[in-house]
Amino acid sequence: MLTAAAAPAFPEPPKSRGEALAGLRSPSEATRAEAANWIANRGAMVDAPLLHERLRDDSETVREFAERGLWLLWSRSGDAEIDRRMAEIHEKIKAVEAAQKEGEALGLAAFARQYIVDSSLHV
Repeated sequence: MLTAAAAPAFPEPPKSRGEALAGLRSPSEATRAEAANWIANRGAMVDAPLLHERLRDDSETVREFAERGLWLLWSRSGDAEIDRRMAEIHEKIKAVEAAQKEGEALGLAAFARQYIVDSSLHV
């Protein structure tokens, strides 16, 4: 589930679908972000076009909420067990990606250390 930023600048989240729909058209970036968050967490595939529109929003924050929201909509099956398994798989994928990034960083650091050692021998 997406959670909206806890910054005090964010307005009260929408209390209904109607408020969320209105919020998506708000001139306020924070209101649009909250509305996209509401749709992502409570919406269905029929709501995907609403979030597609927000992918072209002027605000990077709103675009990010819309993108994450679309992934949530697309991955929600309607079956609690399948959704639980999908979430578990997603977490495992994120862990593998993080480990890969850490490995790449460690490999780069080792290369840099070796380069420094090799360079100092040729000075």
